Amino acid sequence: MTLPDVLGLPLEAAVKSLQVNGWQVNVQYTNPPFPAGRGAVRVVRVNGIEGNVVYLTASYEVAGKGV
Repeated sequence: MTLPDVLGLPLEAAVKSLQVNGWQVNVQYTNPPFPAGRGAVRVVRVNGIEGNVVYLTASYEVAGKGV
């Protein structure tokens, strides 16, 4: 199986891309280090692979900042 590059993608698009390529996905969430409005959820880290499971960390982007 090919692992698509999902770093920085919106979480929903990343999960769909991985699942279409045969991967199962496990998502852990984190927050910015300061209080902020919650924008889109993006993949900020690919933590590793175990079998056919990809472990991702996702975070809410700070509204107006982008990636």
